[in-house]
Amino acid sequence: MEKQDKEKKMSDKRDKEKKKKNKWVSRGITLALILAALIYVGAFPTILRPGRIEGFAEAVTDLSGIRIPEGTRIVALGEATHGNKEFQQLKLEVFKHLVETTNVRAFVLEGDMGGCALVNEYVQGGEGDLREVVQLLGYKIYRTDQMAELISWMREYNAKADEDDKVRIYGMDIQYNTRCIKLLKEGYRKVGDPREYSAKIDQWFGSEEDQYEPSKVNEILDFIKEMKADIQDYKDEYQKILGTDAYETFAQAAVNLEYYLHYRETENYSHKYRDERMKDNVSRALELEEKEHNSALMISCHNDHMSQIQATAFTFLGVFLQEEYGDAYFTIGTDYYITDDNIRGSEGSRDILHLCSDDKLAYQVKNLPENQYYLDFARVEADSELGKAIRSKVSMGSLGEQYSFLYKFVKKCHQLTHVPMEKYDAMIYVYQATPIEVWE
Repeated sequence: MEKQDKEKKMSDKRDKEKKKKNKWVSRGITLALILAALIYVGAFPTILRPGRIEGFAEAVTDLSGIRIPEGTRIVALGEATHGNKEFQQLKLEVFKHLVETTNVRAFVLEGDMGGCALVNEYVQGGEGDLREVVQLLGYKIYRTDQMAELISWMREYNAKADEDDKVRIYGMDIQYNTRCIKLLKEGYRKVGDPREYSAKIDQWFGSEEDQYEPSKVNEILDFIKEMKADIQDYKDEYQKILGTDAYETFAQAAVNLEYYLHYRETENYSHKYRDERMKDNVSRALELEEKEHNSALMISCHNDHMSQIQATAFTFLGVFLQEEYGDAYFTIGTDYYITDDNIRGSEGSRDILHLCSDDKLAYQVKNLPENQYYLDFARVEADSELGKAIRSKVSMGSLGEQYSFLYKFVKKCHQLTHVPMEKYDAMIYVYQATPIEVWE
C-alpha cells in the first residue's frame, strides 16, 4: 500500500512538472507569435537582417555602367519616394549621363505641363530667377536645391550646345491648370488674337487666378473645344509666328486644360484617367522630339507610375507605355534600405519619417564603399544566386506624398512585394536615403 502511495505521489509530481513545462512552452510560443506578428505589421523593425547575396558586389556598377539598349525610345527613371535627396539627385545624374552617351535630349517630369513649359523657356535661355523658375515645376517637393541644380545644368548646357543638340524639359501631369491658362493667353497675344480668345479665357477662368465655376463645366469644355479647333484650323499661320516647338506647347496647353477639367469635374480625380493622360503627354513629347530633334526621351516619376507592371491599384502609366512601346521602353527603378523621408503631414506640415524597406537587394549596398549602385538585370546570370533573387518576390519601399499613421504599424502600407525583373529592366539601389529640404 505504501509503495502504491509513493508511486502515485511520484506520478502526480511528474504530471505537475510536465503541465508547468507545457505551460511555459505554450507561453513562449504565444509570445513568439505575437512578436512575429508585430514585426510583420511593422510595429517593430525587422530583427533578422538579410544575408549576403553572392555575386551582388561583382554585378553592380556606378552610374557610368548604365548602357541603354539600341532602339530605346523612352528611358524611365523611377523614385521609391518623393522626399529623398538621393532620388532627386539621380534625375540630374542619370539625365546628364544619357545626354553624354545617347541621343536623349528631352526630360519629361511628373510635374505640371504648363509650369514645365515655362521652365523650358528659361532652360532655352529665357529670362528669370532660378529660384522662382523652379517653383513653376508644379509640386512643393520640387522646391529644392537638387531640382535647382537640374534646371541650372540644363540652362548652362544649352548655353554652350549647338542648336540641334540642346536639351528640353516637359511636364506630363494634369493636376494644375493656371499655367496652361498663362501659356494660352501668351500664345494668343503673340499671334495677335484676332478672335479675342484671351478675353474669353478670362471670362471663364478669371483674370488673376483659377476661378472657374464647376456648375458650368460643360459650357467651359465646349469653349475649350472651340479654342482647340481654332488652334488647329490656323496651325500654319500660328506656327509660322510661334515656331514649331512653341506652337506645339500652345496646342498642348489647350489639350491639358481640357484634361484638367475632366480630371476634376467629370472623372472624379480618377487615378487611371490621370495616368492615361500622362501617357498621352509623354507620347506627344516623344512624337515632337523624334520628328523635330531626332531625340529620345527620359521620363522621371514615382516608381509605381513607371513600372512595367501595374504596381498598385492606382498606377497605370508604365503599363500603358510598355504596351505601346515594348522593348523600346527601358525602365530603371530605385529603392532604399533605410529612409528618412520628408513627407507631407495631414495638416500640410512636413515630417521626417524613418522606415526600412526590408529589400534584401538594397541591403547589400551596406557592405560596399558607396551608398548607391546600379544593377542591370540583363547582365545577371539566371542560375546565379543573384539571378534567382531578382526573379523572386522581394520587398520594396514605396512612399508617396502623403503621411499615414499606418506606416509605423503596417508594413504593407509602405512596402510592395514584386519580382524586380518583372517590374524593371534595371535598378539603382541606395542603402540609406536622406530627406530633401523643401524651400520655405
